[in-house]
Amino acid sequence: MKLESKKESKKENKVFKVVIVGAGVVGSAIARELSMYKNLEVSVLEAEDDVCCGTSKANNSHIVCGADVNANTIELEMVKRSNRRWEQLAKELDIEFVRCGSFNVALSDDEFNNVLPAIKKSAEESGVMSTRIIDRRELLEYEPNVSPEARGALYIPDDGSMLSYYLVLALAENAAQNGVKFYFEKRVTDIKYDLLAKHKYNIKCEDNFVIDADFVINSAGLYSDKISKLAGWNNFDIHPRKGEFWVLDKKYGNKVNSIVYGCPQPDYRGTTVVRTRDGNLMVGPTARDLVDKEDKSTSEWGLEKAWEAGKKIFPWLEKSMTIHQYVGLRARCATIKDYIIGWHPDGEQPFINAAGIRSTGISGSIGIGEYVTELLAQRISLEMNADFNPYRKGIKSFAKAESKEEKEKLIAENADYAKIVCRCQKVTEAEIKAALDNPLGVHSLDAIKRRTKAQMGRCQGGFCTSRIISIIEEKKGIDPLTITKRGSGSEVVVARTKEVL
Repeated sequence: MKLESKKESKKENKVFKVVIVGAGVVGSAIARELSMYKNLEVSVLEAEDDVCCGTSKANNSHIVCGADVNANTIELEMVKRSNRRWEQLAKELDIEFVRCGSFNVALSDDEFNNVLPAIKKSAEESGVMSTRIIDRRELLEYEPNVSPEARGALYIPDDGSMLSYYLVLALAENAAQNGVKFYFEKRVTDIKYDLLAKHKYNIKCEDNFVIDADFVINSAGLYSDKISKLAGWNNFDIHPRKGEFWVLDKKYGNKVNSIVYGCPQPDYRGTTVVRTRDGNLMVGPTARDLVDKEDKSTSEWGLEKAWEAGKKIFPWLEKSMTIHQYVGLRARCATIKDYIIGWHPDGEQPFINAAGIRSTGISGSIGIGEYVTELLAQRISLEMNADFNPYRKGIKSFAKAESKEEKEKLIAENADYAKIVCRCQKVTEAEIKAALDNPLGVHSLDAIKRRTKAQMGRCQGGFCTSRIISIIEEKKGIDPLTITKRGSGSEVVVARTKEVL
């Protein structure tokens, strides 16, 4: 994918006031926050071909309020800062957020009488006073299809749900609209610091792309320890924690209304069954500590563990409902039991870590963006940009049009809304073309999938992929042989049939 050509990479070094490494939810939230200020040239370096290609896309999209976060931590502060902003942010970025609440379901008298009160007490110690223990009768008012064994639940009303990849896309696109420059397929290999240089940092990437910066912010997720070590801050290591998920067909989505857990496990919060904002049901995740940061393989053991936990809460679950299985890797720091956010410990380098961001990263991301901006303001003067536009419009969805009249209006405005490309998700050609015009300039198949949901249905792209490739060729003039699934090395088309036969 041609986003920044090698010829362009060999030009004179590009120079920015601030360079952010990593375009997951944390990097994108920081980028958007910094785009609010004028005369602050900001760029983002991302190793993959699009934003939201790592931990940020592979989770259950549960927005927590802090009830299960340890007291007196930076993590809790970031989650609480974020939690008060979700409704306004969703309005600004044209994404869906629902404060649907979450439930820890007790399946025995011991869990109801002992475990739930302990969780409630811990939540109150973290300053979350809104939780309450409800009996089976009240639980059934919220979740009528829960297990007959359910005794009751701990209800956390301030928790919510949001599709994480829509959040990251919206943050990044709005940042780009306000002047932040994103560079993709730029894997950082070296960071050199020179106190006497005009621009303190010289950053190199795998393809000889070079960029200079006055400040570096590290938000590289699973690889934040590697980036930190390049800057000489090497007192922590990040290890992956694998979580395995099942995704079920939309036609079962109305059987669950919110975010439903069993009681917490010794080593993690537990498996959820949740109705996503797309209308699917999701079961997972598990939690297994690994060493290999690239191990995204599903396992029979992990999938079965997630399924069994979900089925205890909702016994009617059947594997035939499944349309997809996948793995997410989230960051875990064994030595520092908190987010690692702050200035370089030598007190001199203008380098900020936003590292060790574990599974609450989506929930804490907006607060992290605020906090990092406050840190930066300690060393440079930040002046609000009067031209900053906080609003970003999403792609109009034909499938979500609520009436025949609304659908007819969309078609009248744009005839491409009458052309269904993805039958499973009812995604139209108009939506595919709108996705290709995204402010970040990306156009891989997965980039289109994240923006439209095309290829996410029961057939997983079996019907629509070839048509999407044709639309990319027609609209962007790109040779189909160079179109990728997820960036360089994942080309989809091997050869032209007529040339082979």
